[in-house]
Amino acid sequence: MSAPAPVAFWIAQFNIQNPDYRSTQNSAQSWSKRLPLIVRALRAGTTATKGASVLLLNECPLHCASDIAARLGSDWTWDRVGVNVVMRPNSKWIERGLIERVLPGNGTRSIVAVKLQRRGTPTVVTFGSTHFETLASGFARNSADAQAWRDRQARDAVASVRSRPAIIGGDFNDTDTKTGPRAIFRKAGLLPLADRLTIQHDHGSSDSGKKIDDICTSRDLAVTFAERVDPGAGSDHKLTRVRVVANPAPDPA
Repeated sequence: MSAPAPVAFWIAQFNIQNPDYRSTQNSAQSWSKRLPLIVRALRAGTTATKGASVLLLNECPLHCASDIAARLGSDWTWDRVGVNVVMRPNSKWIERGLIERVLPGNGTRSIVAVKLQRRGTPTVVTFGSTHFETLASGFARNSADAQAWRDRQARDAVASVRSRPAIIGGDFNDTDTKTGPRAIFRKAGLLPLADRLTIQHDHGSSDSGKKIDDICTSRDLAVTFAERVDPGAGSDHKLTRVRVVANPAPDPA
């Protein structure tokens, strides 16, 4: 039996910013004002990227996930509510086999052993995936302590990915030092997007290391397109979306 042909799917990563952390004095930052902007960003991008197979939302509690899901309509559902949320479309790919564990530090969620099964076909893609938010600066004693927490989370994220291919996404709060999360991921064979290709529509940021969510992929995955969509006043982060090409599991006999 010949090996299955490579297939492509989309992963999107976005920090919506928990409204509990935003200024309550500024009405422009209110959830009611930001929600439509965030939903617009999730729907934005090229025609090919609309409807990512898995959408990872940082700093997204239960009520925010419910609000977003209602605005996106019945085509989308969400799973794994905590600090972070995973959303998925009801078409093309079915997300199955999510196993969740908690990384130390702030209750962020790690998702491993993800299976995507294309609806109506036997094609299944299995990959290890971790999605997390390094909020260590909110409770660390000092900047060095916060960096130590971020590095520990990065090492734990790598350890939680027990299969290949592998994807790690999140807000790393990383200025890309020699010892930060991205350096840890590179050492483990997971390459940040900027190491792999030019990112389309990269609008930059007030802090390119901390405010741009990244997606790191193992070398056995091909990344053929990446873009960042500016949500305007919806968040000071950018929606990062990538097209990943992987070899699916062999078709069942």
